[in-house]
This record gives sequence, C-alpha cells and structure tokens, in this order.
Amino acid sequence: MMRLEPPNKFNFVAEQWPEWSAEFKRFRSASKLSKEDQDTQRDTLLYCMGRESEKIFSTFKFEEDQSFEVVLKKFDDYFIIRRNVIYERTKFQERKQKHNETVEEFYRDLRDLAKHCNYQDQECEQIRDRMVVGLNNKKVREKLQLIRDLTLDKVVEIARQQEQLEKQMESSSHDDHTAAAASELYRKKFNKFKKETSPSTSVRQEAHPIDLEISDKIVNAVERIIFQNKGAQLLVKTAINVVTEKIFGTTGLVNTTPVKIMLKDDAQPYNVVTPRRVPFPLQQSVKQELDKLEKAGIIQKTTIPTDWCAPMVPVRKKNGQIRICVDYKQLNTNIKRPNCMIPNLDDIAPKMVGAKFFSTLDASGGFYQIPLDEKSSFITTFITPYGRYRFKRVPMGISLGPETFQSKMEEILEDLQGCEPLSDDTIIYGRTEEEHDTRLNEAIERIENSGLRLNKEKCVFKKTEVKYFGHIISENGVRPDGDRVKAILKLKEPENVSELRTVLGMFNYTAKFVPQMSSVLHPMSALLKKETSFLWGPEQKAAFNQAKDKISNASSLAFFDINRPTIVSADASSYGIGGTLLQLDGDKVVPIAFASRTLSAAEKQYAQIEKECLASVWACEKFSRYLIGLPCFTLETDHKPLVPIMMKKDLDKTPIRCQRLLMRMMRFNAQVVHKAGKELLIADALSRFPLQSMDDTNIEEAVTDFADFFEENIPITTDRLSNIRCATVHDTELQQVMSYTLNGWPQRIPDHLIKYRQYIGDLSIKEGLLVMGNRIVIPQSQRKLILSKLHGCHQGLNKCRELAQTTVWWPGLTDDLKQLIETCAFCRANRPEQNKEPLRPSELPSRPWKQLGMDLCEFHNRSYLVVVDYYSRWIEIMHLYNTSSTSVVNKLKLLFATHGLPDVIRCDNGPQLVSKELTERSELKYLC
Repeated sequence: MMRLEPPNKFNFVAEQWPEWSAEFKRFRSASKLSKEDQDTQRDTLLYCMGRESEKIFSTFKFEEDQSFEVVLKKFDDYFIIRRNVIYERTKFQERKQKHNETVEEFYRDLRDLAKHCNYQDQECEQIRDRMVVGLNNKKVREKLQLIRDLTLDKVVEIARQQEQLEKQMESSSHDDHTAAAASELYRKKFNKFKKETSPSTSVRQEAHPIDLEISDKIVNAVERIIFQNKGAQLLVKTAINVVTEKIFGTTGLVNTTPVKIMLKDDAQPYNVVTPRRVPFPLQQSVKQELDKLEKAGIIQKTTIPTDWCAPMVPVRKKNGQIRICVDYKQLNTNIKRPNCMIPNLDDIAPKMVGAKFFSTLDASGGFYQIPLDEKSSFITTFITPYGRYRFKRVPMGISLGPETFQSKMEEILEDLQGCEPLSDDTIIYGRTEEEHDTRLNEAIERIENSGLRLNKEKCVFKKTEVKYFGHIISENGVRPDGDRVKAILKLKEPENVSELRTVLGMFNYTAKFVPQMSSVLHPMSALLKKETSFLWGPEQKAAFNQAKDKISNASSLAFFDINRPTIVSADASSYGIGGTLLQLDGDKVVPIAFASRTLSAAEKQYAQIEKECLASVWACEKFSRYLIGLPCFTLETDHKPLVPIMMKKDLDKTPIRCQRLLMRMMRFNAQVVHKAGKELLIADALSRFPLQSMDDTNIEEAVTDFADFFEENIPITTDRLSNIRCATVHDTELQQVMSYTLNGWPQRIPDHLIKYRQYIGDLSIKEGLLVMGNRIVIPQSQRKLILSKLHGCHQGLNKCRELAQTTVWWPGLTDDLKQLIETCAFCRANRPEQNKEPLRPSELPSRPWKQLGMDLCEFHNRSYLVVVDYYSRWIEIMHLYNTSSTSVVNKLKLLFATHGLPDVIRCDNGPQLVSKELTERSELKYLC
C-alpha cells in the first residue's frame, strides 16, 4: 500500500480550521493512524498543524484525559467562534450575484453562508428564495417566479442552462475576419452573376439567409449590406466588413502639418559632443536598430552642426533586440508646451446618454505616426558612435508628445458625432446598431484617409460595454473597473497594533465615500486604546469584512479629473510594493485607485533604494493611463535618497538597476518629493499587504535583463570576477556595507564606514558583488592587483582614472592611483623633466631709499600704486584715479619730493611703469 502524505501545515486562519480538520480526519482514517495509541495520534496532529500549535496546546487545561478526540475538541473550541445568528442571516439575505460571478460560484457561496444561519430544515428553501431574487439575469428571475412547486435543484438547473446558453451564443458569433471574408466572397459571386445574366434580368427582392463555406467553416455572417443601394440585402451582424487590413499596421504617417518644437526664450542649448560608449557585444545590434529606424523613415542621419544634441542610451530587450532610447531630460525643460485641452471622462460621459453600442480604437505606434518639422527635427538630434541622427517623427520621451497627438486626433475626427478621441484611444458609440455602425464607418474612413494606423489587437468593435480609461462604459453609465479595488479587497487581517493602525489609516482615507464608516470601524478602533489589549475577536473580524464589503460595493473611488493636481504615492516593504493614485479636490485628498503586488525572490534581494525606485516606477506605470499627458504630477516617496536620483542625477551615474527603471519614467512628467513614511498610510499598507499574483508588466524581467547586461559586458574576465566575488565574501568591511545596502543604512553610520556615506544612493548588489553605479567595488585584498592592472601600460593619472571609471571603484581610488604613479620607477625614469628656475636672492641695499619695488594693484574696484623700500621694508600706498602713465608719474613726483630719488626701481614691465616719461629720467635705473 502506498504511503499517504499528511495534509499541508495549517495556516492558523480560523475560517479554514473546519476544512483542515476534516482533511486531517480523512488522513487519520486512510493512513490507519486511528489504530495507533492516543499519544501517537495527538502528537501527529500537533506535528501536522505546525509549531504554532504547541503554543496554543500549552494554554489548554486538561483534567486527566489528553486523548486525540479531547485535544481536537479543544482546538475546535479555540478556532470555531460562536457566530451571531442575526448578523449571519442579515449577511445571507443581502447576498446578490456579483458582476462576472457564475451561477455555480453564487450558489456555492450561498451554501457556505447558510451553514451559519441555523435555518435547519428550511435551509434549502431559504437558498432557493435567495437565488431567485439575487440572480443578475432579470429574464431568468421572472421565469423562475412563474414556476409552481419550484425546488432548489430546479432553480440551479435553469440558471445554469441559461448561463451556458448565453456563453454558447457568444462563442458562436463570427469573428471579424469571417465577416469580411463572407462579404468579399458574396460580392465576387454577385458581380459574376450580373455579368452572366442579361441586362433585363432582375434580382429577387425577397431576402433569404444563406450559409457560406469559408476556410472549412460554415458561417452565417451577413446582415444589412446593400449592393448598389438596391436589391437583396446580405445579413451582417457587425460593421467590421468595412475595415480593411490596410488600416492596421505598426507605424503609419498622418497626413497633417508637421509639428514644430517651440523653445523658451531663455532656453540654453544642451549639446553632447561625445557619444556614450556602446559595449562591443552590442555594437552590431545597435547599428542594425538604427538602420531599421532610418529605413522606416523615423530617423535620419545628419552631419550638419546643431545646437541641441542628446545622448543615446541603448537598452537590450529580453528577446535580444535593442531599443534605442534618447535622454531628452534637458530638452524637455526648455520646450514651450502647446496649450491643448485634453478631455476627460467627465466631458465625454454626458454625451453618451442613451448609447447602447460601443467600439474603441487604439492608434498603433503612438507619436511615431506624427511628422516633425524639418527645423524642429534638428532639435531632436542625438549622438551615437556611428554618427548623429535626428527624428523625422515626434519622438518618444519628448514632453509635447501627448498634447500634439491629442490635437492631431481631434483634427482627424473633427465634427464626427458619437466619436471621442482621448490620447491614443478613441471611443465610438450609438443609440442603435445602425447609428453606431454609421459612425464607426465614418471614423474608419477618416482614419484610413489620414494615414493613421490602428493596433488590431487592442481594437474592440461593437460591444454593449467596453473598458475605457480605467472605467466600464455601458448603457447603464460609467462605473469603475473592478480590478482597481482588488488590492484593497485582498487585505489580510492585522496581527498587531502597528498593522491595525495602518489598516485603519487606509480605511479612513476612503471613509468619505462610505456612509457611516466610523461606526463600522468602531470595534477595530477600540483596540487602539492604551488600556485595551490587542485581542482580535469575532466583532473586529466582522467590522473588518464589512468595511471591505462596503468599499468594494459602494462608489469608493472618485472620478479621475485631468485638471486636478495629481499625486502618486509609492512605497516598498521587504516583501511587497504598493502605490496609490490620489487627487486634490479643493482641500481634500481623494483616492482614485489602489495597487500592490509582492516582490519576486530576485527583487527581494534589491537594495532598499532600488526597491523604492521599483515601487515608484511600477506605480506610475500601473496608473499610466491616468498620468501620461499630464503637464506635471507629484510622486511621493518616503525614501529621501531617491529624490535626487530621480530628479537631478545623470542617467548613467545612477545604480545599474535604477538606470533601466528611470528610462521607463521618461514619458512621465513627475515631480518627485519626499514625504514621511507615517504620512504615506495607503501606499505603505498596500506594500505590506500586497496581492499575491505578480503583475503582467514583467518589469522585473526588464530590470534583470539590464542588470545582466552590466555583468556580461564589463571588461573584466570571468576568472577575475570570480576572484573578486570570493574576496568580497571574506572582506568584513564590504560585507557590512552590503548588509546595510540590502536592509537600509542606520541613522548613525559606524566611523569606519563614513567614507561610503556620500555614495549610499549609488550602491547596489549584483550576483554577490557590491556595485557603485556601474562599477564594481573592489575588496581590500584585490586592490593592489587592480591598481597594477590599471597602470599596466604606464599611462598618466587621467587615463588611468578614465579606465577605472568604467570598471572598478573603492573609496580613495584616485589617491591610490596618484601615489602608485608617483612612485612608479619606470614612469619616473621616462618622465619628461622640466626644471624650475631657482630663486635668485637680491642683494640688500646699503642704505634706505636706494632700491625700490613698484607695482599697481586693485582693491574694492579702486586702483592703487604700491612702492616698497627694499632696505627698510617701508610701504607707500597711493590711490590712483586712473592707471595712466601720467597719473603714475604725478604720484611718484610727490613721493620723490618727500623722500628723494632712488637709485633703482624694480617693476613687472607694466606699460604704465615703463613709459617714456619715466625712462627718460637718466638719474633712475629700471630693472623690469
């Protein structure tokens, strides 16, 4: 007989105890454990539950018997809490089928709720009644109420059948290609039929549905397409037949006036004259990507000198391809952004009253579809090792892109009824199918004629409800997308006072949107009193669940308004990241959306500053549909060292992982500010209670790829890296620095680590190596060897520093290099010597006023003549109204009239001091 595995460890969640204990009982019976002695059964139970069970078991009081049944009963009494029947029945009677919830899920949940209502023999009838009035489908509810002697099984059967029927009808509907192919096939057959018949032959006016066989599939795909405005009508369910493949593509070119970039009056040109180095393994791929963009007409090579030139930053994707990024940070601060009103949902929603059918169109390629003025094109010049290029289309990462794209979309779709463009998404709606199809056809015709191309994968045609900018739009109006509140609904119950404060802070942030929230939270708030011990009981749990239920069912999230100041709060904990989108409504801060996720195993090894950077970028990308196109929004973080990195530092001087993250931030106009952690309650809570599922953006993979690029292309051999990694493990100082980098630096840094203080924001860890920016930190035992390698060609200090700046670093590296070069015997022997002229002491005069020194000086914008006697060191200082020779001679006459004429005057060959007026005096000797 095979050996049975025991149940998984119990997670000590009270609600799951009945299920776990039942599973253990089945294991006890199947494994013949029940035939063992009582001590063995009891110990097996405690072992399978986990370590926490020992603590609980020690609190139990036994008379004598400690058998398995007695111990299990003690645990039942401990975990199974006596429920409030009135509350449970109220909860049961308020249960309705949720949106997108299946009949089976609704029925199963009603069964679970009814277990605690003590309905006894009436349980099935109560569930039957609750299903009849709680189902979403109105037709099914009406049908069920007309059936006599209705049973619960009959209710479930009918509801399941109706649900299955609707799914089959939806899945059997034809796809877009089938409709187009059917229409084209019928058109060809109809034209052939016209040619083969005589002119007097007429087409019958009666219409009969026909089945057409296309690609081995039988479809009935036509409805209301009139050929030549007369004759029989083909039955087509959608208007997709008017969409040709031509309108779909990667990058189009809009037929419009090229965009001009207007610079501010005080704009200071930013010109990078030296391209950033491209590692040898990437050079061919970078060149191929540049050639590809040039061939597509997006960029063009230029040799004309330009005032503006930005650096290129190549990034390798996971599939091995290269993405060309340009750092337009300096240019964006000097651009005059166009004053273009970007509409919001508040502007669009009132126009959709009565609409029942909707379509959304997504523009492919974004800004690359908009042509750029030739003069402005030179402003976008960027430099590469293969020459300088300029964009012929509006580039990604430029600040005026969103406004420009919005205005061009409005030009294309101007005056079209039922068609509202918003950034690169356009929504089309109609009260009837005919109205919707007409508007859709007009919009597609305009788009096709304009040269714009659509993203086929993201377009949605003719639906009764669509997702549009984070909302669900249907004939019933606009409601928030349910995914936005998923993070807050996944909150776990607090286990201590600190976590309770965080949870209450988040609930209170949303209290203004939920009636009587303070009353709901009262049982939880009572635990914050000093004289009260933290005891999470059934009352607190009920309040916790009720608060989440109210937040999820009520309109707890405010409408996003583009015109209001926007705030993104982001925070990272040791195991998760969270973000909150907020807006200022007068003096109030209202939440728009919440998001959180857990960190992967690799991300948990990031330095704290990298986790905070990841949280900020992830939050912005999570809310990108709200943020892209805003003139400015505030990004709040509680990690102060992150602010200068995101706002001021050059991209190539930031930690290697942060570089990839910050490049993703180029499309956002964020103003990063520091805010104390105690004020970031929601973001902090979401990071500490993250969703278990990972996000679909694969941001971790992108960052890891970029960090791998650092290690693969750094000019150090694999053996050398292994030696450095091994030496790092045995270097006590670096191990302490790595620990602080990973877990956060203390307020008071140890004295021997003070030298790392100014580099804290640049330190990170990669594969067992401590990295400063993109340079490996060398342990003490390897520094002498690395110094010899850096100076192996006996180059000067500057050349050695340049080499070190691309590979290695440690505190005091420059001083060590300088000392090595100065003491290098080979360099000293071959160094070109330039002997200094020795100082020649002047002979002391034999008497006063025999030999003088004279010079002009300036102090506080006033000129003075200074005369010094070499014998007595007497100083005469005389103010000069000007520095002409005449003025100098006049001052000297007064001086010589007082003290007499000297034999020799020394000066520095100044024009005023060697003038003709002085040199003609034969009694004076000048030493100039």
